[in-house]
Amino acid sequence: MFCHYHSDTIAIERCSRCQKPICDKCQKIVKGNIFCHECSRLTMPGITLTPQRNPVFAAVLTVLFPGAGQVYNGEVLKGFMVLATFWLMIPWVYAVYDAYAVANRINVHQMATRPSMGRFLGFVVLVWLLFIGLAGLIKRHRHIQAPQRRIQLFLTDLAEPLETYAWVHNAYPADYAQLIDSRSVPLELLVCSTVWEHYRIECDFSAEGYTISATPTRPLHPKGPVYILQTGGILSIQE
Repeated sequence: MFCHYHSDTIAIERCSRCQKPICDKCQKIVKGNIFCHECSRLTMPGITLTPQRNPVFAAVLTVLFPGAGQVYNGEVLKGFMVLATFWLMIPWVYAVYDAYAVANRINVHQMATRPSMGRFLGFVVLVWLLFIGLAGLIKRHRHIQAPQRRIQLFLTDLAEPLETYAWVHNAYPADYAQLIDSRSVPLELLVCSTVWEHYRIECDFSAEGYTISATPTRPLHPKGPVYILQTGGILSIQE
């Protein structure tokens, strides 16, 4: 085995970073570690800065965990910047390329960083906790908002048969049963004076018009929105 830099000289060691065979003239010793000439430039007194990085692994990490590829490469601050802006998508896409390119630059001795397995694992855990927290907030928001959306859609759909009845009969139904008897709505939608989707439905019918209110029976909202459908199909919300 001959020296990487002197093809006619027997190598006696390998660089502890890049594993190139080197002779006694080419080796540089930093705090007991043997480096070749190129890798010795990427060290500080007594500290080995950057071991070889896997560019594909760095890129995949950034796809799975925004900024993790940067932390893997030793660029912790850049990793947190990617994490803070990944929702804009463009920084996230660029970060995938950046993680791959920086790993390559490290491997060909064009730059040096300070990778730390502890920082990397801590960052991954932080990202997981962040995503779990966001997922919990989204689930809670949907749990709160879903009944509200359904009650709004129900009242909006109910306005059509009411207005159709008035157009056909030249008057509004005197009660909800009269509306059902006209087959404008199916019997299973008889909801007046009942609780539906955690909302109490109260109806007031007359030949001149109608008012249908939906009041929450539990605190789905800090103040509990009340939905009111009035003559003309007008839906209003009272906080």
